[in-house]
Amino acid sequence: MANSAAKPKFILILLIGEEKNKVVLAEAGKDFVDVLCSILTLPMGTIVSLLEKHQTPQLPLLAVSKSFTKVFQT
Repeated sequence: MANSAAKPKFILILLIGEEKNKVVLAEAGKDFVDVLCSILTLPMGTIVSLLEKHQTPQLPLLAVSKSFTKVFQT
């Protein structure tokens, strides 16, 4: 039986062009695509509040989060 405490993992394979340092091709499993599509269907305000709640030093999204917060406050 699988360990229920194990963290979920996604496999994402990226092919990055050397000249422009941009993603040329991305390959992912169905689980990753499902999560990505579900995130894209969320309202932007929900995404901003989730980013603010889960801010860590490894995720430097604070500036983006603050920008969107200012937009929604106006």
